[in-house]
Amino acid sequence: EEFCLDREDKTLTMESRMLTTAMLTQLNDLRRQQKCVFIVATNRLRSFDAAVTRPGRFDLIYLVGTPALKERHARFVKRLENEGIHNITQPVFDASTQKVTQELASDVVYEYLLEDWDNHVRFLNFAENEAFMESVMALVRSKQLSREAFQALLQRTMVTATIQGAVKEEYVQSMQLSR
Repeated sequence: EEFCLDREDKTLTMESRMLTTAMLTQLNDLRRQQKCVFIVATNRLRSFDAAVTRPGRFDLIYLVGTPALKERHARFVKRLENEGIHNITQPVFDASTQKVTQELASDVVYEYLLEDWDNHVRFLNFAENEAFMESVMALVRSKQLSREAFQALLQRTMVTATIQGAVKEEYVQSMQLSR
């Protein structure tokens, strides 16, 4: 990605601008020859020069993001199954009825993941998610899973999450660049 940085970026050195210009020429030559497949992998697509990402330069731009909600939940259910506790229930307080019901832990966790998906959970990378879900498993094992406990755990996890702040904003913008 260092060869294709945005030439409009005021912090770039003259050498970096020259590298980007040279790389654009090379991309054109490779494209004309139609003898190779060119794969670029980055987590900073928005930092690329607009001439690099314009339509026609690459046939496909595909964001490989963090694990989807469905996959995260499926991995959690597999953890429950591996421990032989896939039928474990958790007490859940329903504020509308003022009653406590027993629900499958997997369903409760899915609901909690879904509630926080757009704000936090989506932005946990694979390793962060695995560690987070292991902590959620500890709550399930001890029958202490609650919305409050889940939220507290998520907040502690987000303190050290990789995708936050400007990186999170860039990630969200990059999701729109897939084509």
